[in-house]
Order: sequence, then structure tokens, then C-alpha cells
Amino acid sequence: MIIRSGLIRNREDVSKEAFDRHWLDVHGPLARAVPNLRAYTQNHVLTQLIAPSPSLHQIYGISQLWFDSVNAMNAVEQQLCVEDIKGFLSAVTIVIQQAGEWTYFGQAAPTQQKVMAVLAGSLVAGRSYADHLRAAFRESVAQGGRVRVNSVIEKGHSVDSHVARADDVVATIAELDVRGPLLNDIPDGLECLTALHVEQFPILRAPADATVQAWRAGR
Repeated sequence: MIIRSGLIRNREDVSKEAFDRHWLDVHGPLARAVPNLRAYTQNHVLTQLIAPSPSLHQIYGISQLWFDSVNAMNAVEQQLCVEDIKGFLSAVTIVIQQAGEWTYFGQAAPTQQKVMAVLAGSLVAGRSYADHLRAAFRESVAQGGRVRVNSVIEKGHSVDSHVARADDVVATIAELDVRGPLLNDIPDGLECLTALHVEQFPILRAPADATVQAWRAGR
């Protein structure tokens, strides 16, 4: 399963409140109808935990669209979505990721919050992003939480020639469900381009697997 993520910046003449409403209520249903789509989540930014790097534009939201493969994604016609995007966004950086496996710590808790960290950089030979990030974020998730690392496998995609995008600097996006929006101890060799406390809106929800269901139930 692959994830097509859009790192989204709204237009300067569109308020954050108007952006959130349009993205959820107007654009959401358009994207939900895209053929071959397996799941779709909007992540609306609540707080910047780490301000964006100069190499990456300001982010007001991160979309996540799941497809079976890159070929299934590329076969999709999204013209209605593209036309709508040009009306309320100023920049979108698209990255294609391999969906990672969740690592769980403790039990799920109702006070958990979602954090998304966008990272770049290179690592010491023989170590993966997942190895480094899971170790680094273990303290952040503390006694209850989970971490997933989605490594970028394709870059260079654009929504439309009229919509700006940043340079292809993103190497991976980490998702965390934590008891508090904490992010500490980024490993050497990794640059955190930004870290965001987000509110998640599942527009098209994928069925939870047995591991997720058991964790949520506290088993």
C-alpha cells in the first residue's frame, strides 16, 4: 500500500478558517470519489511544534490518500480535484510514500494527539529511518502511543503547472499518536523540516486491522 501525501499551503487571501471549511466540506467529497482510492485522511494543522525550514513552504494541512500501488494512483483522473485546488491553495508538495508499520507503546488513551513530523537528511550506513525514528520517538509516546514511519519512494509529482511546489527535500514523514504533542531527540543526520500537531479527519476510512483494534481496546 502506498500513500500519496500533499503538503498544503493555502492562499494568502484565504483565511485558515475558510481553508479548513473548504478543504473538508468541498474538496473532501471530490477527492473521496477518486477511482482506486482505498482510504483518505485530511490532517488539519492546529499548532506548529517546529517552525518550517526555509527549504519547505508553510503547511496548513497534510492530505493522505492510500492506493494499492503507484500504478493504481497514476491511472486516476482527478481533474475536478485539480480545478478545485487552484481556487484555494497556493502551494502543494506531493510525495509518494511506502506505508510503514505501526509500532505500539502501552495502551491507547482518549487524551492522545496526532503529531506529524516531516524529515530530510541522510543516515549512517546500515541504519534505516524507521530504526532511528522509532528509537527517538519512544520517549515521546511514553506509556501510551504509537509511531509509523512512511518513507518517500517517489518525488517530482505536481498537482498542476499553476500550483507551486517546494524542492524535493522530504525523505520521510513520521506519524505519532502521543499523550502530549512532544517531539524530542531527533537523531543525528536527520533534519526535521517541520513538526505539526494536527487534527485528523478520516474522509474515507480503511478498516482497522486486528492489531489496531486490540490496542484501542486496551488488550
